[in-house]
Amino acid sequence: MSAANFQEGIEGIFHDLPAAAYHAAKGVSHSMLKNLHPTPAHLQAYLAEEHESTPAQIFGTLVHQRVLEPERPLPQLAVKTKAIDFKTSAGKAWRTEQQTAGRIIVTETELQNIEGCVNAIARHPRCREIFAEGRSEVSIFKNFSYGGTVLRKARLDWLPTGNSLVDIKTTQDASEESFAWEILKYRYYSQAAYYLDIVNDSLERAEKECFIFIAVEKNPPHGVAIYNLKPRAMGKGRERNLADLGTYMDCVEKNHWPSYGEEIISLDLPRYAYNEKPTLFP
Repeated sequence: MSAANFQEGIEGIFHDLPAAAYHAAKGVSHSMLKNLHPTPAHLQAYLAEEHESTPAQIFGTLVHQRVLEPERPLPQLAVKTKAIDFKTSAGKAWRTEQQTAGRIIVTETELQNIEGCVNAIARHPRCREIFAEGRSEVSIFKNFSYGGTVLRKARLDWLPTGNSLVDIKTTQDASEESFAWEILKYRYYSQAAYYLDIVNDSLERAEKECFIFIAVEKNPPHGVAIYNLKPRAMGKGRERNLADLGTYMDCVEKNHWPSYGEEIISLDLPRYAYNEKPTLFP
């Protein structure tokens, strides 16, 4: 459906819905589930705060837009040269001026690296195939019933015509071992399961089976690696999502968002202190 058909609280797959409208809309996103940890009280605190984008988030957002929505004008940028020092009065004044005007501040190096990431993806033959046909920045809203009912929402990087979903991740190291740890650390594996499930639940016939990560390195040579997340990792993500959705609905029903318990807990050192190697998906 087009963005013109969007109404608050309804189910559907919407194209061209502005990011601001998606983020303001009701619904449980995967990011919200991540912030249920370490406790539901932390999610409440997270939702009550205003969040400024970090430099890493700004970098990733600009790469996404240049790759997925090249026709859309970039936000206003202010390029910080090496001559500008934020420790000086002049540098602080320049920064305040840009922020007041609503410009996003990036360094010369960051701007070069953003272009480097975009060009590396554009040159990659498999990436050209992946992005040949599909829709970008697709917003989906779908109810989920598990005892109670909750409206889920997701915003997909790329919805191709085949049997997969695609997500771009900027990273320092796109090698298999390093990126596998990022998948665990940032819960990309449960994001993949969340997105696949909400898409398939929204289609008349489930047809999406794979989740593809395009990992592009932020620094030269801007290496690109393409990963298809294995089914067992996806299954682990689905388990996490189911548990988190259950916790979220229970908190909503009881209007109670607990923090840590009141009992004394026996605490040990992390496993690595005893040279015990943790598993990737514990």
